[in-house]
This record gives sequence, C-alpha cells and structure tokens, in this order.
Amino acid sequence: MYLESAKVREIFPMEEDEVRLLISCDSADHARHPAVWQRLDAAIDPAAPIPSLRFLETNMNSVGGVYYGPAVERLTVEVVLPKLLDDQTRAGISANDNLEELLFRLMVRHVSFLRNRRPIAPPDGLIRVALVENDPDAPGCTEAAALAEGLCGLGADAFLARPEEFEIRPEPASTGGAPAIYHFGRPVDILFRLFEIREMPEFSSREALDLAFRNHIVISSLAGELDHKSIFELFTSAAFESAFSSEDRAIFRKHILWTRLLREAHTDGPAGRKIDLADFAFHHPESFVLKPNRSYGGEGVVIGPAVDRAAWESAVESAMKARSAAVIQVYHPLPTRDFCVIGPAGEISRERLNWVCGFSATPQGLGIIGRASRSGIVNVARHGGLVPVLRLS
Repeated sequence: MYLESAKVREIFPMEEDEVRLLISCDSADHARHPAVWQRLDAAIDPAAPIPSLRFLETNMNSVGGVYYGPAVERLTVEVVLPKLLDDQTRAGISANDNLEELLFRLMVRHVSFLRNRRPIAPPDGLIRVALVENDPDAPGCTEAAALAEGLCGLGADAFLARPEEFEIRPEPASTGGAPAIYHFGRPVDILFRLFEIREMPEFSSREALDLAFRNHIVISSLAGELDHKSIFELFTSAAFESAFSSEDRAIFRKHILWTRLLREAHTDGPAGRKIDLADFAFHHPESFVLKPNRSYGGEGVVIGPAVDRAAWESAVESAMKARSAAVIQVYHPLPTRDFCVIGPAGEISRERLNWVCGFSATPQGLGIIGRASRSGIVNVARHGGLVPVLRLS
C-alpha cells in the first residue's frame, strides 16, 4: 500500500534514504514473506479481556523484551509461585509461549523460505544469526547479549555484531555466485537488526547492510520501517475504509484507538464528524495524548488530561512546527492493578499501578509481556517494571 498510494505515503513520513532503499528492493518478495518481528502494545483488563482490549501502538523494529519477558515468567513459575501456592494449585499455571522461541521459529521459517528460493545451506545445518546494534555500549537496558545466548541454546549460531563489521563475498559458483553477506568470514543467514534505516547514514560502512535488505535476510525487514504510530490512522480513518472488509473495520472500531498524524488537514474526528485536525487537537487537551511518531521509550509523550492547558498548547505548537513528527491519539485511561512493591529499606507495600500488555503473535504462537508503572507512560526505560502474564488452565 505504501508504494502504491500517495495518500498512504502521506501518513508515513520517511527520510530520503529510507525511501531510496524501499524502492530498490523487491516489494513483491517482501509482501510474500514480510519477516517482521513485532509487538502490539495494548491496554487490557484481565477481568474482561476482549471487551476492554484497546491497542495503543505497534512496535516493528528494535522490539524489546524478547529475553526479559520469558525470564520474568520463568522466575515467577520456578521461584515465586512455589513459595505462594501448593503443588495442586500451581499445576494449572504455566508460562505463555516463549518470545525467544517464537522469534527463533520465525527465523527458521524465513530461512526456509529463502533457501527454497535460493537453495544454500551451511554444511552444519545451523542458522547463522547476527544481532546488529548501532551502539551496543550505550547505557541503559539492553538484552542483545542475553538474546544471542538464548538463540544459541535453541540451535542457532547467534552472535553480536556492529554495522561496519560486515563484508560482501560471492557465493560459490555452484550456487550461482551471487553476492552474500559475511561477518569476519562467517556467512550470515539472518541479520536481526536493532537499528532503524534512518540511522544508517551515520554508519562508517553500509554497503553490506544495503545488500542484506535487498537479499531479504533482515528481520525486521523493510516493512519494519512502517513502525510509525501514525499507522493506526490507516485503520481508523474513513479515507482508507475501501482497503478493508466490513468485518475488519468493525474490529478496528472496537479495539484500535483513533489516531492521526498531526498536520494541517481536515479529517473525520473521533465522533465521525469532519474536523480541522490541528485546531481540534489544540483546543481539546482533555481528549488526547500527543506522541512522537517514531521515537520510543516513552520519550516526548504528553498526556493531555495530566498537564495544564499551557503545557499542552506549547506541546502541540512545537509538534506542528516539526512537521509530521507527532501523532495525536484519543486518550484512554489505562487499567490499574494492585502490586506488591519493595521499598528502599526492603519494606513491602501495596500500590495501585498502571499496566499494559505487549502481544507478539506469529503463526506458531502468542507471546505476552506485561509492564507496570506509577506513571501514565508505562515503559521500562522510564522506570517501569516487567509483569509476568501467566496462562491459567
């Protein structure tokens, strides 16, 4: 849809380098097998999960929690629950589908697709996975090393790499001699990226990465660049209704929050009436949340009902000056739950915290990661915590 429709491209503002790479790749090949690892973040009340489900945003690139989510579930099942529940009660509780395993199976499936297209297999049968970060030494919460170890435990040859460490070599003549990606002499089957294409101009060398995208060995693939919060405009605007069935649109209305890329435009508002988008956002802080369209970690999010009017108006004005840099989304109160919190002196108290869930769905299963926070912006990077979400049979 992005390449075919100017109207769709308007709500996915891209930098020139991103557009160039998107156009240079085989869109049909990517459409047949998109190879995207994603997480959909949502507000959900466990007491009424389906009626309360409201999707907040999508994550299709540099998705966090793949190691930490299963680790928290495993610790809870193996260490915490035995101290709280008897054996008979615990027998009906289990962890969800493991995010690491789902990611690994996605990689296996994609390599199988690629090898059917160009039958090249390493002699030992291993899938060689490079986990690539632009700045692996940056401070903060990182899990790449632990994730690589987990993937190795599942049967991959997984290793950490920097963007400049790759080279291009021809494949053996017996398999066509096409150019392929190597990392210090080791062939690469899958490049699991923890960077965005718009970061690539700052890399000291990128020719091999460009080829990796064109060869379709990157997860998330080019489709991961559509990881814009404005993607929800595609599902909640009457302008795009013809692209979806009536059944799809009914589901969107129930479960996806009205969202618009903030710009000078007229559109159908949350109630269905035509509105001047920028003017309506400016004058209704009680109804909206303002979010940067493409940043992550909760950075720059402004919750209209939680700030004074001057702060909201200033945030909207700044976003408008930045041109298509932010979205507005209908404000939806987050569900809250009681949690036990350990204080600085080791004391335990109960607190009512906001919480959200992230869902990673593949043909092989559904992984879930929970997060909780005192803040209305629930994010681990902003001092939120992980919450185990367990399966009750």
